[in-house]
Amino acid sequence: YGDQLFATLKSLSSCNGFDIKNWKQTLYDTFGGEKNVYQTSRKLRANTPVDGPWLHVAMIDFCKKYEAKEEDTASQHIDNDGISNAIPIIAYLAQQSKAKQGGGGDEEKKEA
Repeated sequence: YGDQLFATLKSLSSCNGFDIKNWKQTLYDTFGGEKNVYQTSRKLRANTPVDGPWLHVAMIDFCKKYEAKEEDTASQHIDNDGISNAIPIIAYLAQQSKAKQGGGGDEEKKEA
């Protein structure tokens, strides 16, 4: 999950905000592709523990849908696999919302 979180933060940083196309590309660059270490170790899942990084079902679903050029790349997996992606995006959007409401944060720090 840490690598997934890092990929999301990398996308946010490179775009100076959230850009869904960049985010999807960054996730795929990190976890997709036939020769990617995540994909090659995934093929060994029948023999656990896996000798290599673990790729969870939601990311496996994403990679398949991204390769198929599907617009909706979300997984229908009911586990919490994607939560590590959500945290930095929610934090960024909350910060943007606060800034638009006039509470950018710097003023509060000065008053404290």
